Amino acid sequence: MESLTTGRKSVVTTALAPTIEFSGAKRPTDEIVQRLHHQAHEECYIANSVRTQISVAGSWLFRG
Repeated sequence: MESLTTGRKSVVTTALAPTIEFSGAKRPTDEIVQRLHHQAHEECYIANSVRTQISVAGSWLFRG
């Protein structure tokens, strides 16, 4: 948290670290996962509703 110019406190950064698990017959490529992540971030209600900077440092795995 940081102090704003108004003297109030505010959350200025949020870090997310999800683990995403894929399964099924088709294994996604890193390129597909990156594209899905970007699309999800663009559509994310939270990311579009807050003033804080959101960073994502998650990982993904495949269980076939």
